[in-house]
Amino acid sequence: LIEKLFSWLFVSRKSTDVEDHPDLSPLIFDDLKKELAVDIEARKLARAQLPETDATSLSSPELRIIQRLEAVRANYKRWALERINDIHEGLNTFDITMLVNRSRQYADEYNRLANKELSDAEVQLASRRNAAARHQDDLDAFRREHNLSRQPHYPESKSTRVGLVLLGVVLIIIEGLCNAYFFAQGSESGLLGGFIQAGLLAAMNFLVPALIGRIWIPNVNHARRFRRMVGYAGIVGTGVVMLLSALAIAHFRDAMMLAVDDTVSLAAVALKTMQEAPFTLADLFSWMLFFLSILFGFFGFWEGYKFDDPYPGFGRRHRAAQQAVNHFHALVEQVRGEITGIKEMTLDSLNRDVEKAKVNVLEFSALVEDKSSSELKLKYHLSKAENMLQALIKAFRDENKMHRNGVPRPAYFDGMPEFQHLDFPSFNTTEEVAKHREQERLLNALLADVEGIRAAIQSAYDNRFDQLKAIHLQL
Repeated sequence: LIEKLFSWLFVSRKSTDVEDHPDLSPLIFDDLKKELAVDIEARKLARAQLPETDATSLSSPELRIIQRLEAVRANYKRWALERINDIHEGLNTFDITMLVNRSRQYADEYNRLANKELSDAEVQLASRRNAAARHQDDLDAFRREHNLSRQPHYPESKSTRVGLVLLGVVLIIIEGLCNAYFFAQGSESGLLGGFIQAGLLAAMNFLVPALIGRIWIPNVNHARRFRRMVGYAGIVGTGVVMLLSALAIAHFRDAMMLAVDDTVSLAAVALKTMQEAPFTLADLFSWMLFFLSILFGFFGFWEGYKFDDPYPGFGRRHRAAQQAVNHFHALVEQVRGEITGIKEMTLDSLNRDVEKAKVNVLEFSALVEDKSSSELKLKYHLSKAENMLQALIKAFRDENKMHRNGVPRPAYFDGMPEFQHLDFPSFNTTEEVAKHREQERLLNALLADVEGIRAAIQSAYDNRFDQLKAIHLQL
């Protein structure tokens, strides 16, 4: 608390110190007169009949008045030196020549940066373009070889393909729940006990036809006869697999109803009954389970067949070609975005420099005006010091004359003392005014050219855009 108190006192005193702020501490006649005890000293000397009538030098009180005001003038000089240095330092920082020259180079700078961006991407663009061309040539050769003129038919988006997979999972779950319900009719553990077995059987019943439908069956569309025969054989094989799978699931349910204890193998019982009487099932629920298995097996078969283009290898090659083309186009768009970003960055830098140049010219003008006003301020305070000297000396001499008791005053009372000569800094603004006019000329020239600079940047950008467009159209 004490430290803060003394700090506040110190700052408070400094803020009104005449050494730093002469204009905030004006010379007040009554205060100086009291401070220097002008009247008291004048009467004291008068009672001692001093200064003597033939005295030619100033008395001590007069010398103290002069010393006090000389100290004030010395502070004024120091303030003037510090002020002129601060102003000159500020004036030296506000030169817009560099900003103007840099602004005029922005079009060339954009050309350099954009060319570098294109040059850096040239190798990668060529590589991706060649890769896309190779895949496209492979696709075209495949079309000609297999006499394909149509577009491929398959789910193009990843979300659609994922949706088909999820649909398959949902169908397996639905079939598993249905199987679990039918298994529960012959299981002591009920619905929950039969769900795991039912789920595994449902998955096999759905996935096996789906895999065959995806890998094998598209051969029915192949241009070669042998491949078509293989495909038709796959259809027959799929039907057999679906039939056997449905029978196995139904007989497995029957085996669950025949099992008397845990030592009996349900799979063995189901296999035996399926071999001996494949189409003999225990009840209506087993037949319903049989047809339900056939239905979901067909769903799996159809979803597998439709998961890609029905012609073998066509969808895979088309996706590879499309992906390569998209990869190339993505790089073109990336480079286009880069040169667009460079353009925006260059235009922003140009606008900032133009605005900064305007501000600098305004601040330069303010400092020139500040220099002129500082000169007037200094002259005003020096004039007040002169007047204060005369007023205090006159007050001393008048008081002294009134109390001399008839003793003649000294002859030097008729003249006024003068201050010592002090060399004050020049606040002349002729050079600064000329420089300010030059700065205004540079600013006006820049403002006249700035639209042309923006147009040159835009033109360079358009040229690079057209160059990228031509590259884009190469595929």
